[in-house]
Amino acid sequence: MRDVYQGEKIKKEELQMLRGALIQLLDFIQCVKWEDEPYVYRPLYHMKNNIDIYLYTCSCEEEYLYELLSRDWKAANNPYTGIPSCELMKVQGDFQSLNCKYIELLEQVSCFFRDFRNFGEK
Repeated sequence: MRDVYQGEKIKKEELQMLRGALIQLLDFIQCVKWEDEPYVYRPLYHMKNNIDIYLYTCSCEEEYLYELLSRDWKAANNPYTGIPSCELMKVQGDFQSLNCKYIELLEQVSCFFRDFRNFGEK
């Protein structure tokens, strides 16, 4: 992903916002009563942990962090095991509000990856 990164700076505030959005999404996934925990939880959890490590160590390896986050986001969007494969309709309860909340939380995370060239410039 080096050709996509183009050396933009990832701001600490942006990482903290992304971390917060990931935590909300992970909490939501854990609260929904799935038959089995969806695989998508793993790459999202890895993203949060990588941000934690980066912030804790005050690393200057922004390009490496960006590559890790991009790799994990790509894995989270795998059509067979990722976000597209998670169907909340199998869950009993208020389907519409659950789906709306799920989509809202996904949007909060995905906005960081929508336009890679602008990542770090918000």
